[in-house]
Amino acid sequence: MLEQIPSGLRYMNEVIEAMKQNKRLRIISHDYYENKDSLLIIEPYLLRLWHQRWYVIANVVNTGEVRLFYLDRIVELSTMEETFIMPEDFTAEIFFRDCYGVINDPYGPSATQVLLKVKAFQANYMRDLPLHESQQEIEHNEEHSIFELFIRPTYDLYQEVLRMGTEVEVLAPLCMREEIFAMLDIVNDMVYSELLKSYQTVIAQYQDRLSKDASTIIDRGLVISDNQNLKDDKVVLLTGINPSYTENDKPESYSFCFSSAKDEGKSRYWYKRHKQFGATKESDGDLLTDHIAYLDLFPFRETKQPLFEKVFQEFNDFRYDILSVTQKAIHELSPKLIIHANKSSLYYWGLNFDNLQDDRTNPWLGYHFEKISFNTIPGMRAYEQRVSGIEKRNVHLFRMSGNGIEPCYFLTYMMENYGMKANTRLQLLTPDEMVTLCNYFLK
Repeated sequence: MLEQIPSGLRYMNEVIEAMKQNKRLRIISHDYYENKDSLLIIEPYLLRLWHQRWYVIANVVNTGEVRLFYLDRIVELSTMEETFIMPEDFTAEIFFRDCYGVINDPYGPSATQVLLKVKAFQANYMRDLPLHESQQEIEHNEEHSIFELFIRPTYDLYQEVLRMGTEVEVLAPLCMREEIFAMLDIVNDMVYSELLKSYQTVIAQYQDRLSKDASTIIDRGLVISDNQNLKDDKVVLLTGINPSYTENDKPESYSFCFSSAKDEGKSRYWYKRHKQFGATKESDGDLLTDHIAYLDLFPFRETKQPLFEKVFQEFNDFRYDILSVTQKAIHELSPKLIIHANKSSLYYWGLNFDNLQDDRTNPWLGYHFEKISFNTIPGMRAYEQRVSGIEKRNVHLFRMSGNGIEPCYFLTYMMENYGMKANTRLQLLTPDEMVTLCNYFLK
């Protein structure tokens, strides 16, 4: 079964007949960029199909320039009696020799060395379907390959690189590397803006019904998680209930990236949290930098959780709609493991912590939980033995499903703090155990 071509077939037969008879065409072509129509006389050389679109490559009579025209942007076409002579040295192979795709702008970049660092799994596809005839694999190991191409870095090539997402990194040329990074920044800004906009839309619907205290908290600004550190779709999602706020903080909305958060002054707050995922003073480690995402269930800034709960407890519809926005973001991340480090807010997930069963009285996110033993995870038997004698445990592992999420695992956890009691601190996973657990679900 071939891909459907949604448009561009209207004048296909006329173009083919003109090519057979070497006849000129009179066309009116629409330009999306300038939003205008242009009358042109062209000599059609060849047709090309690319990404479900037909193109005609033709010589423009009044300029002598060989150009590419979208068939679906030709609004009028008629065959002329005048004929033309096809240049003997023109071939499709020569015309597209240095190109990926269809763009061959004579005023665009020349062919140059392009180096792409591709992760091992994606590299398999690159070998099966090379981007260009010049492609060569010049480096290979268990983690990645480096491919070399001599090609024009056009928009089509940029689009293909962006399509592969975090599976590929441009090493050269420098201009292409910088432009790809800039494009990715724009995409990340769009994700931030869309999530912020979704929360703000909900707030606007309820703003006349919220209390003064609720409005005061909301007016401090929203914190939107920035998870641009993720290198692929293998994600461990760390979640909390809401971001903090102090008297010295400036009221504003901003984005926050957990993996790159830095301590200020003598504080070791972020270091201690990063340490639990294998980070050291010398290195953050691949787990933290490449696979840990973060989301708060609510984007509102308030340090005291009891106060937060008290202020918003009468606005159940509002909380539900805000959680629906967060839930969509969770599903888009499609995490393999979710670590929720806030015991008192587990009911938002639909988990009753007292009996470790589904909490039907608090549907909220409404997931289904099935408790499993750490003994089922290779390398975690020693941890299970260490905590088996503790009567009241805070750390539990569940299979999680339902309500539209891809089945995954859920860890009830708590972050290290100075006030921890001994039996509570004993339940903390060592960094090695946390890395072992996360890597098991990421494999």
